[in-house]
Amino acid sequence: MLFCVQKACEFLFEHSFENQTGGFSFRCDKNSQALKNNEGPCLTGKMVWALVKFGYLNDPRAQKAIHWLTEYGRCDDGIDKDPEGYPYRNQSKKTKSCWGKHTCYRNIFWRLKALSTIPPKNRTKKINQTIDEAAEFILKHHVYKRSHNLNEIIKDKWMSFIFPCFSEIDILQVLETLTHLGYKDKRMDDAIKYVFSRQTESGRWILDKALKGRIRAKLEEPGVESKWITYKAIKTLNRWDSLAY
Repeated sequence: MLFCVQKACEFLFEHSFENQTGGFSFRCDKNSQALKNNEGPCLTGKMVWALVKFGYLNDPRAQKAIHWLTEYGRCDDGIDKDPEGYPYRNQSKKTKSCWGKHTCYRNIFWRLKALSTIPPKNRTKKINQTIDEAAEFILKHHVYKRSHNLNEIIKDKWMSFIFPCFSEIDILQVLETLTHLGYKDKRMDDAIKYVFSRQTESGRWILDKALKGRIRAKLEEPGVESKWITYKAIKTLNRWDSLAY
């Protein structure tokens, strides 16, 4: 099993990692090497999260990817002009929507989740600063609302509990990450109440959506009580109760 994990990680480094910049790219050239200006903030965040989980924290390539997240990540909640310079110019069609006047919420979440995986003793000042900025962006949105109109939900589908999430996010996953980092803020209250409201009479939670496509086995059936969603909900709510405002 360990060999398979190492082989998969090395494959990603060889074909998706842009060695000059440190980001992970969505596209390769004709030689199967990562294309510059195709680095994705969501993709890089997911790869860093997985690499740290698999023990690659001290690998120089993983460190370079972490630096990419902290150096180029933004938390703009609507600015007058598009950002300039790398990586905001010359983006491919695939990644152009990742950058702009209002930073993509998923971009920020995956950056936060990736950096939250790094043990506190290994977090640099820049990492902690990035965590604080990303968390504040999410809190400004009360986890799932539009910051410029808190009466509106950002995306209805984020209110559905998903497992496994992969490229998708849901309100529970965001709360799980924030509480893991020790955040307990009044701006999270409505999101926490929503999770409570979804508890069934038996004390469990229902899986709303399951990943379709690139997965070899169906883990759970949507529409019924889920051990994974229940586990995540209980873990998150217990953390919430243990924290102080």
